[in-house]
Amino acid sequence: MECLYTESIEYIQSFSLLGVIGLVAVTYSLINIINTLLWTPFKLFLLARVLPGVDFRQLGKWAVVTGGSDGIGRGYARSLAKRGMNILMISKYHENLHRTEQELRREYGVDVKSVAVDFTNTEVYETIRHELQGLDVGVLINNVGTGTGSAFQTFLQINNLLQSTTDVLRVNCISMTNMCALILPQMLEKRKGVIVNISSIGQSGYLGSPVYSASKSYVSRLSDCLQRTYRNSGVIIQTVEPGIVMTDLYMSEYENGTAPKFLETAKNYTSVAAEDFASSAVNTIGWTGISNGCLKHYFVSVLAKIGSQKTIDKKLLDVINN
Repeated sequence: MECLYTESIEYIQSFSLLGVIGLVAVTYSLINIINTLLWTPFKLFLLARVLPGVDFRQLGKWAVVTGGSDGIGRGYARSLAKRGMNILMISKYHENLHRTEQELRREYGVDVKSVAVDFTNTEVYETIRHELQGLDVGVLINNVGTGTGSAFQTFLQINNLLQSTTDVLRVNCISMTNMCALILPQMLEKRKGVIVNISSIGQSGYLGSPVYSASKSYVSRLSDCLQRTYRNSGVIIQTVEPGIVMTDLYMSEYENGTAPKFLETAKNYTSVAAEDFASSAVNTIGWTGISNGCLKHYFVSVLAKIGSQKTIDKKLLDVINN
């Protein structure tokens, strides 16, 4: 009888321990769900919009934006000019640079400079270094980017593979690395500044554009390393991973009819205009080290993380190969 009593007590104690462990696990899961679905989007896309954020004018007089003549870069340039910053835009498109330069001067009354260089040429950094001399740079937006011609080609399907991949790595990876090397030292010296590195929601591994995806993974990883290295320096370093933003790079896919139907549907529900995206993304600076830029893309990112990668890969390859 005593033995049975002892066994019963041990069973109850073990059951209680399992119950506590289960309760802790459920509570932890609920906190994560609430944080992911409610608190984080509320903080980044409501509070960050209405509460005072980073005072960019206290960081320096100038913002440098690569790829600043069009798309997301142009959106950042406009948002920062609206906040009173002078803008130095760097892009290869002379006419678009001139047009955006005139817009910013006329609408916001700020000083604007532009540098027309092609980032596929690795000799351009001496030109950029010369243009940066004497400028008090408070913000750097590493936005310039390019793809391999289509977002729906496997690696060996890429046209002119050697040149295309070389160009992508030079524009997407080397530019971001070298621009940080040029500008980060002066920010560290004055212990203030902001660097935003534009990556992609596809940086986790998108088979339809593997070189582009891998290049953006590089951007995210280096940006994260810089952020952790200089977290106590006074310099804010943020990684932005957008979804579908209606830039020339994306629009070309739909105009030439290469986009599959499922992505056309995704565009209709999740795409964001470049200027709207940049306006939202700027508000998140100082609130988070990694941002999807806007509310739509935040939830796309959440869904992508809980989806089956094997299923996504299979459907994508079926579309590409058929």
